[in-house]
Amino acid sequence: ITVLGKGTISVQITTFWGEGVKDVNVAFSNLNFNDSDITDIAGNYILPGVPLGESYEIVPDKDINPLNGLSTYALFIGQQFILGMEPQLIYTPYQIIGGNSNCDDNFSTIDLFITQQLLVGQIDDFNSCPSWVFIPQDFEFPADFDATNIFPYPTRDTITPLSSINANFVGVKIGDILGQANPDQLQVEEDERSNETLHLIYNNQSLEAGEEFVIQINRTDFENIVSYQFGLFFDTDKMNFIDFESANETALGTVMAGTSNAAEGELRLSWFSTSGEGVNADAETSLFSLRFQATEAIEEIASYLRLSQAHIKGEAYDIYGIPKEIKLEPAALTDVSEINYKGYRLYQNKPNPFDNQTVIGFDLPESVDAEIIIRNHLGEQIRVYRDHFRKGYNEFILDHLSLSGGIYYYTLKTADFSGTKKMILIPK
Repeated sequence: ITVLGKGTISVQITTFWGEGVKDVNVAFSNLNFNDSDITDIAGNYILPGVPLGESYEIVPDKDINPLNGLSTYALFIGQQFILGMEPQLIYTPYQIIGGNSNCDDNFSTIDLFITQQLLVGQIDDFNSCPSWVFIPQDFEFPADFDATNIFPYPTRDTITPLSSINANFVGVKIGDILGQANPDQLQVEEDERSNETLHLIYNNQSLEAGEEFVIQINRTDFENIVSYQFGLFFDTDKMNFIDFESANETALGTVMAGTSNAAEGELRLSWFSTSGEGVNADAETSLFSLRFQATEAIEEIASYLRLSQAHIKGEAYDIYGIPKEIKLEPAALTDVSEINYKGYRLYQNKPNPFDNQTVIGFDLPESVDAEIIIRNHLGEQIRVYRDHFRKGYNEFILDHLSLSGGIYYYTLKTADFSGTKKMILIPK
């Protein structure tokens, strides 16, 4: 009778670039034995006193901080791979595993979409995947790997040790295509700032309480850009978010807006070139537009709008892989005399203030039924006028209100548009 005794099982878990993965729960079990512990900062886990000659299953698990390692630039590189452009930054099958964010054994544009949703805060985690997966280190992938032939892969290992043995794994952070995840901490350390900048320009404005307005984001130096991402903070005491509109140009119109935290004053934006090529645009071309309503009088929007690094790092990349810091800068202050949105244009009434009669002008992109709604300073509806208006410019004459002097608001409302502006009735 051979007595094998007991031995030590050593497990090391590292990333594909060789960095230890901390705080992985490693379960080690069979019918007669069950133990688990977490890896140290170097990704090591040592289990002594294990009966030899028996089969054991080893199952690593880690499911925290799904945002770790995600970036819009990585999505662009993943898109290049999917398009067959063979980007040099993808060189190992583990990166394709990281890109497969729905764990359906196929790396596709759906995975990029899911990761981008998480990046901008539209979802909280990877629905069908844990945040990390672990592959036995000795598992062999095809040398000529593609978006499908590396699947499926094992996420646990079975061993029958006859002596002390090593059983190592490679940890892959889901969503992390470029190996940007920090495996040792909950949050990724900040990189050094780039020496290059992408300047985003918006129309600074002066507004009265109740006015709806559009912030249009443009840029001055958009040359061979392949991706950008940033967070935008606005003061909810001064303005309420209403809607987001992407650029009209196809190449720029694929921007994803994260509006889940709009009630708290935060928006997140992410865009990458779906063609796999750099994109050029002039300063007159809009990246996107945001529509708000002023809840209080605003002297300058610039005082209540800024970049936010709370949940997403502000950065852009060009086709050469050079990172660019994003800066948000207001254009010269302008008074807003109209609301312009999707072909609708609501003008300031004339004259304003008025004592008896005033004219409300507006443009329509097509012939539609519309309402002109009048509210008092408390927001109470006091008049509603309904009519069918023609495409193009229209005028509505407002008179015989029989109202006391003061501040009122008028709203143009159709099936897919609502714009409000303030007017002043002179006391009689």
